[in-house]
Amino acid sequence: MKKNLHILLFCLVANGFQLSAQNSSAPAKPLSPYAPPMIRIKEAVRIKGMEKHYLVGYGIVVGLADTGDSDTELTQRTLSNLLENFNIKVDYSTIKAGNCAAVMVTATID
Repeated sequence: MKKNLHILLFCLVANGFQLSAQNSSAPAKPLSPYAPPMIRIKEAVRIKGMEKHYLVGYGIVVGLADTGDSDTELTQRTLSNLLENFNIKVDYSTIKAGNCAAVMVTATID
């Protein structure tokens, strides 16, 4: 009888632990409120050779329906130089650049 009582008591306690584990939906709390905040290694160290890289792009946007650059000479020269890279020689003053705009894009890669 005493043995059966011990088994019954063990089963009740084990079942209680199982139910409390299932009903606990709160996330686990940190072990200490004084734990240091998590930081990424990238933020704490600097690896040799990993400097910032600066990129610059310069180009032409076309198809602007006469809303292009007001400084047409810059755009005309840019178009002339672009065409010259393809072995097409054009005098910049003969280009009508009302539908074009010269653009520049810059980016920094950390």
